[in-house]
Amino acid sequence: MEQISNQLNENFNSKDKIILFPSPSCPWGYLFQRPQQLARAFAKKGFKVIYMVDTSFTYAPDWYVRGLNRIEESIFLYNDGLGGKVLTENLRNIYTIIWQYWPHQNSVIEQFQKHHNTSLVYDCIDHLTTFDEYPEIMSHHSKALENADVVIATANSIKKEVSKWRDDCLLIQNGVNVEDFKTVLHKASDSDSITLGYYGAIAEWFDYELIKQVAILRPNWNFIIVGEVYPACIIQVRELSKISNIQFLPRVTYSEIPELLGQFDIALLPFKINEITRNTSPVKIFEYMAGGKITISSSLPEVIGLHGVLTYDTQEEMLKQIHNAITLKNDEKYVNSLKLEAINHSWISKVDLILKHMTDGGMVNGSAPKNTDF
Repeated sequence: MEQISNQLNENFNSKDKIILFPSPSCPWGYLFQRPQQLARAFAKKGFKVIYMVDTSFTYAPDWYVRGLNRIEESIFLYNDGLGGKVLTENLRNIYTIIWQYWPHQNSVIEQFQKHHNTSLVYDCIDHLTTFDEYPEIMSHHSKALENADVVIATANSIKKEVSKWRDDCLLIQNGVNVEDFKTVLHKASDSDSITLGYYGAIAEWFDYELIKQVAILRPNWNFIIVGEVYPACIIQVRELSKISNIQFLPRVTYSEIPELLGQFDIALLPFKINEITRNTSPVKIFEYMAGGKITISSSLPEVIGLHGVLTYDTQEEMLKQIHNAITLKNDEKYVNSLKLEAINHSWISKVDLILKHMTDGGMVNGSAPKNTDF
């Protein structure tokens, strides 16, 4: 552990602005979404980011982290095998902003708060029903809401619910790093032969039956569905795979998404409307937008009204919106307007808003009061 202590002392000092993303964590090498993107955006804003990982994720880079690993400028992955004990002991004199995004990160957070000058942000990234249930989930959630200096919600419905306890809750929806999607290719096509694509979790909220019906009705349309299949959905995926114009591909890394997106004529978000999806701000919507892809989506509350997102409630409406998208996708001016709109949803713009509230409350300077009035 002495080697880890030396690494920490060499890379951090009392002048640093540090943001800690605690464990258990969304693996850095898994679905690259809100926590990782915010970590990158904060690093661009001059913070040093410590992102805790563990070996429960058996892929790079998480699996190989022992101690402190710098993976990008100002971003460090960390695993001491002791739940952050060594980190706690070596950062005692450095003010740290803790970025909590799961209720079950409480134990690591409490360890830091006992020994550090810290502030706490509680980022409610999903509705509680999304998480695997465990006995203490409600008490951990309530404690985070009570103790956090800043509370954030990713969706309007989550904000409405959280505001019953914290009327100062800030709405910060998901976004996109526009630079990552500048290389997405576009190809001309007509209604006789188009590719409709989706990437992300292939889970219970995916509308398998609707995709099946549309694929059968339009055999000349190709459907590419990319991602990790949840165990409960294996049977549905097997059934859809029997249809000749539906292709399932395994999950790709974040760096491969722009190339994948270039294969799509039109992007899809075919989610059922349920408790989980009503409370979701889908990251991929903004990535589709940045790539200049029109999106066909079910009428999720968080996507209605977004530029370039054509919503539906029925199979007939979905088919109509796809035909609308076929016309629009060849309109260069319209495609460029999607890319311009994506800038308004950049992760940097999200962090700018967060930092304004942090600064107003004294957090960036290390003296945040509880329940800051925004």
